[in-house]
Amino acid sequence: AVAAARQLNVLTSEEFDERIAAALAALASLPLNPQGLPAAYYHADTLETLGKPDASAIGMGRLLNALQTCRRAAERRQSDPPRLRLSV
Repeated sequence: AVAAARQLNVLTSEEFDERIAAALAALASLPLNPQGLPAAYYHADTLETLGKPDASAIGMGRLLNALQTCRRAAERRQSDPPRLRLSV
């Protein structure tokens, strides 16, 4: 959603960076199960595991897909030349 919002100019580059940094910090602080994998569900406010700490292969795939999308959006932004806004 953040990458799409950036592409649609709903978010500025700075807002995109702030939101991605916050999401990555949250991911880095998630408690992992004994196998070293993230649980399927976490409480949004406390980041505590909800229910069983079992990992979800589908959930991990979705997370990896979202991270790949954000990486591509960041790479595009770095390779794009600065755009000028012309007022008419």
